[in-house]
Amino acid sequence: MKKFVLTICIPSIFLFVTFLFVPSVFAANHLHAFVYHRFGDNRYPSTNISLADFSAQMRYLHDHDYRVMRAAEVIALLREKKSLPPKTVVLTVDDAYKTFKSGAMPILRQYGFPVTLFVNTDSVGRKDSLDWAELRELVLEGVEIGNHTATHRSLAVQLAKESATDFRQRLRRDLDRAQQILIRELGVTPQLFAYPYGEYSLLAQEIVEESGFLGAFAQYSGVIEKDDPLFTLARTPLAGSYATLKQMQQKLAFRPMPVKVIKPADTLLDKENPPILILEVLDPQLDLKALRLFVNGQPGGMVQSDPQHPRQIIVRADQTLGAGRSQYILTSPGKETGTYYAFTQFWLNRSRP
Repeated sequence: MKKFVLTICIPSIFLFVTFLFVPSVFAANHLHAFVYHRFGDNRYPSTNISLADFSAQMRYLHDHDYRVMRAAEVIALLREKKSLPPKTVVLTVDDAYKTFKSGAMPILRQYGFPVTLFVNTDSVGRKDSLDWAELRELVLEGVEIGNHTATHRSLAVQLAKESATDFRQRLRRDLDRAQQILIRELGVTPQLFAYPYGEYSLLAQEIVEESGFLGAFAQYSGVIEKDDPLFTLARTPLAGSYATLKQMQQKLAFRPMPVKVIKPADTLLDKENPPILILEVLDPQLDLKALRLFVNGQPGGMVQSDPQHPRQIIVRADQTLGAGRSQYILTSPGKETGTYYAFTQFWLNRSRP
């Protein structure tokens, strides 16, 4: 296979799907999970969705016959390697802010949609957060509760001068403490977990699984497939400028890209920055020359075939990644009209500004 390099110069990832989106086309054995935080709270635009946009999204799902499933039901299907129903969506909310109950729930009730709320227990009852009495009302109403730690600290960032052993013990205590509080206060035993800030590592995955959870959700744009790892499941955030109905429609047009990660083994950046991503292409019909790379939402970077391995591609950003979270997003036209393959590699640079 000839070597090729793509230099990306278009303005935005979303231009790829905007003009081609056809809402009537869908495929089976994948689903979309979305994550929200605040509803109708303009003080925090980066984590907020307007009530008008949220209502429009729920109306769209209802009017276009989407199946909205509980997260636990989806995890059960994934664990049993069963087929995923077509046109399935999972709705999740992190952090248990008051606007979930006052803003989102009336709209969800209108359509009868289930939702999973991930609660970080130390924040319960604080300013802008729901208290235990309000959470009990939601549980009685059928809201599914997940564990979001007690402290809401990243599970991937080791503290200064903290040993590996102390780090592991601290993470385990954080999860266990939240679990015991949720059991005591709400009378439920959460089976699902969501990583604070969506940040995870191999160690974080190991600890979450050891803690007895059945699955865990991250936070990045992506599509959940039948054979995906159960402890790094994708959830696409809908907030700020990415929270419109059109943005949701564009995400629903994404299909799983037929690739397998060869490198890296972990999401944590080492000395190699910008990091190299190596993917094996599983479908020979995937047009490698049509692949487009976006780094943190901006076009740019290299997509290059590996002359030593004909079905492998090498991906790298043009510039070093900054502190905190970053993403490589690859897109390519899908087989179905109006759809796009999408693949996201999450990165975490543990250095802080």
